[in-house]
Formats: sequence, structure tokens, C-alpha cells
Amino acid sequence: MIDDINRTLWVTANKPHAKQAGILAALLPRPLILSRWNPVFAEIPVESLVHQHQQEYYAALSESTKQGDSAVFVEFMLGMVQQAIAESQTPQVTAQVTPQIARLLEVLVGEMSRDSIQNALGLKHRESFRQLYLVPALADGWIEMTIPDKPNSRLQKYRLTEQGRAWRSERMKGR
Repeated sequence: MIDDINRTLWVTANKPHAKQAGILAALLPRPLILSRWNPVFAEIPVESLVHQHQQEYYAALSESTKQGDSAVFVEFMLGMVQQAIAESQTPQVTAQVTPQIARLLEVLVGEMSRDSIQNALGLKHRESFRQLYLVPALADGWIEMTIPDKPNSRLQKYRLTEQGRAWRSERMKGR
């Protein structure tokens, strides 16, 4: 890190046009520094992407220096940030699902009412179903309401979210 900072200071001092590129070169691969400015950077693996694209990174930095304009490097780094954000927003399937939610995810097909899900699970007690299955699955993003603006609607149904579908797909592969 000290080498990066020294290189940045040298570039900034000796190439005034590269000041923005130097700042980006120092900050973007440092999610902990940037997360103080915007928490989204704490979750973005920019450093990994830059490492995977080292040749392009140095080529963009070199081209910016050659042109006397940091635009090439700034565009490269913003592309890395955009790629990192896109990859971080891809749903990640985790195995941390309670046994109750796992059962719910297995029986939920298409859009189903509360009664239909409860019957498919063979459960009688409405409040236990709500507390142990429905509320946690909704809160953790495994399922969603078809009418979110009217949670108490008699027409309310539930369906798997992208995360829920991904979990079920992974689960079915293992069988």
C-alpha cells in the first residue's frame, strides 16, 4: 500500500494532468477508504477486478499519461466499479435457511395463498405458520407478496423471489 501511495504522489506531483487518475489509482482499489464516503464500496471487490485486469489497468494509466488527460483511466476505473456493482448485485445463494423456510421454499409453486401454503406444509396453527415460516421468509427476501401495498388483502398470494428460486434450484441439483 505504501508503494501505491508513493507512486500516486509521484504521478500527482510530476504529472499535474494525472491528478485525478492518481487519486483514482489510490482510492478505487481501497474499499475500506471509499466505504467511509459511500458504504456501497465496502461490498464491492474492485481490487480483485483490477488485479484480474492488471494489463488493462496499466495500459489505461499509461494512455492517460501519454494523452495528458485522465479520461481514459477514469473511464477504465469507472468500468471496473460498474462491473463490480453488477457482480455484487447478482443474487448469492446461501445455505443459511432455517428448516422451516426450506420446507416453505420447497412447496411454494407459482403464486399461492397463505392457506394453500399452510395446507401444502400440513400445518394447522395459523399463528405458528406466520411466525415461523411466513414472516422470516419475507423478511429474509426468500418470498414476496403479490400485493405488497395491501399485506392483509384477502387476495394476497406469495411467490418465490429470485433468491428463493436460486436456492430451490441449487437444492434440487443436490438431490
